[in-house]
Amino acid sequence: MSNNTIHTASSPVISQAVTIQSIADSLIHTLSQAGFTIQRYDASTTDSIYLKLDYGVGNSIRISNHTGKKHLNYRYNIILMTSIR
Repeated sequence: MSNNTIHTASSPVISQAVTIQSIADSLIHTLSQAGFTIQRYDASTTDSIYLKLDYGVGNSIRISNHTGKKHLNYRYNIILMTSIR
């Protein structure tokens, strides 16, 4: 996991408002406003969303509710956690 991993711990009240989809939508909106071209991939087998910036010239962002595979490395990792560990 990269040094740029963000873990979010959400209570039941917050978890309804903060979802993987809402984080992705917010990031896409903000980055689009800043002039980035965003490619979005929603994984079919996991609850992960991958955002590629400027056709891969920029970095990639992974948003998920679980840790990623060890052999894959994303510049930014946002992991939505349901409880604090």
